[in-house]
Amino acid sequence: MNDDEYVKHLKQLLLDTDYSVLEDVNLTEESKAEFVAYRASVRLSLINFVPEARNYIPTLPEAIWAE
Repeated sequence: MNDDEYVKHLKQLLLDTDYSVLEDVNLTEESKAEFVAYRASVRLSLINFVPEARNYIPTLPEAIWAE
């Protein structure tokens, strides 16, 4: 994956997980916290982009829905 593809992929990960931070989404509090941390990690990878680290992609947390 080249630099442009990596950046595009990270941006897509943020788009794909936008739902997780919406108020009306019924995730458990723990799951919400994991998504907030995940998204922060993705954003940091974008902000502090280093070509040598482009193979680092944070692990997507599992969405756990509250009952």
